Amino acid sequence: MATAGEPELFQRLAACLVPANAWAKEAPVLALSVARLTLAGSTKPNRYAFHDTGMAIGNLLAQATAEGLFVHQMGGFDVEKARLDLGVPEWHDPVAMIALGYYGDQAQAAPGLRDREARPRARKRLDEFVFRGSWGKR
Repeated sequence: MATAGEPELFQRLAACLVPANAWAKEAPVLALSVARLTLAGSTKPNRYAFHDTGMAIGNLLAQATAEGLFVHQMGGFDVEKARLDLGVPEWHDPVAMIALGYYGDQAQAAPGLRDREARPRARKRLDEFVFRGSWGKR
C-alpha cells in the first residue's frame, strides 16, 4: 500500500497498472492485494487463499464505505511486474490492484471514462450463476 504522500512507492504501484486504469493514479491510496498460496508455517497449499483475500478486501470495502470512501479493485495490472518490482515472494500471488479514496468529480474525468461511469450498471440474473444440486441445474 502507498499513499500519494509517498511518491516513490506510489509510483512503483502505479507503474503496474494497465493504461485503461491510469485514472487510478489520481486516487490518494493505491494497494495490491496478495494471496498467500501456502498455509502459514507450512508448504501445504492454501486452498482458501483467494477466498480469504477476497473476504479481507470485502471487509476493507465495507469499512471504507461506512467512512464515506470508495474502493475500486482492478484486475488490469501487470502481475509479473508487480511481483518483481514489489518483491512478492513466490509462494504468494498478486490478486488485484486497489484504488482507495473519495469519489472524484466526473466532469474532470477523461471522456471515455466519463461515458463508462455514466452507463447504467447491469447485474446478471441469479439463475445465470446460482445452481442447485449440480452444476448447471437452475
